[in-house]
Amino acid sequence: MKKKLFAITCAALICASFAGCGSSTESTSSAGNSAADSSAAGNLSAKTDALKAAVETPEMVVLTKDTVKDILGVDSADVTDFSALNCGNGAYPDAFGIFTAKDADAAKRVEDALKKFVEKRNKDFKDYKPNEMYKLDDSFVETNGTTVVFAICADNSKAKELLK
Repeated sequence: MKKKLFAITCAALICASFAGCGSSTESTSSAGNSAADSSAAGNLSAKTDALKAAVETPEMVVLTKDTVKDILGVDSADVTDFSALNCGNGAYPDAFGIFTAKDADAAKRVEDALKKFVEKRNKDFKDYKPNEMYKLDDSFVETNGTTVVFAICADNSKAKELLK
């Protein structure tokens, strides 16, 4: 009887842990809630979701307009839309995202903030977890017009392809 109760308890705990590990995606948009806005927001989230599905990552946390400045240094006032994820526990350097800036000047500020973020990750992980440095070796920040993308992950070439 004790073995059966123990097995049921373990099964329930495993199910509960899987339920807690789900991820949600959020994209922010400073514009209204028109169909075009939700379509654009969904498009950015779809790109980061595709990357998360295609590349092995640790548990990732979706950044919001309230957390993107603290984590990545990107001022949400500079962007009209974005989707970005960051390693949830700080043990790994993984982070990636796509931003639509308000204008060219804002895109430059977003790009600069993301480059500083990547530089800091390089410094932080060099001695902390040198076996994770391969993710930073070919990490990137790229700007195309008012779109800025970046990635630090196990397959940055795949990230470039999916975030375009």
